[in-house]
Amino acid sequence: TESPDLHYSDPLRFLGMPMAWLGLAPDYVPVNGPLPDYPLTGRYAGIISWINSDEVADAGRYSAWLERQVDAGVPLAVFSRFGMAYDNPLLRKLGLQFFEADKSALLKVTARHAMTGFELPVTPRQGELYPLRLSGEGQPLLTIHSSAGQVFHPAALTAWGGYALAPYTVDELPGQDNGERWYINPLTFLSQALKLDPSIPVADFTTENGRRLLLVHIDGDG
Repeated sequence: TESPDLHYSDPLRFLGMPMAWLGLAPDYVPVNGPLPDYPLTGRYAGIISWINSDEVADAGRYSAWLERQVDAGVPLAVFSRFGMAYDNPLLRKLGLQFFEADKSALLKVTARHAMTGFELPVTPRQGELYPLRLSGEGQPLLTIHSSAGQVFHPAALTAWGGYALAPYTVDELPGQDNGERWYINPLTFLSQALKLDPSIPVADFTTENGRRLLLVHIDGDG
């Protein structure tokens, strides 16, 4: 997480419910603070990041730590941005190729996995697309071609986990507060990116004694 206030951080706002549904108990760690210096393998299901900047402060320290976790076999699920420069060696090691996008070219969605277009239809976002292509082992979840002959993969599952990059994570409905909707199904994506075992029972936070719950809150401020 990047935000100093956990309550307003995107990992909690957008991923708190999906993680609880999957039975995951998160430990939130600020990316610009101390990072765990103990082995994560066997202790955590994986690392989930949600970074909204192209390069975080002290990105070299962060990418070196992340590379050690990937080498140790800890699954990685990346949302929004990777938080490091395009020429960072780790990105090439992850099988990702960055390039200069022709911003004057027209874009067209040519292929998409069933987990995309979850709550919002996937349409080309001219000028907002992350200039990235999956060149290593993996399965693109969304493929966009440009009239200049360039190919973009904004979301994919990979041998090391997976990524879903802005602007194809969430978007806000016009004229609504808290009206965010998902482009990608976070439950399916997290399950497959973190390689969760579906046969292992997890705590179900959505029921009590097997019955569904409806919670209603009436706010009376002022």
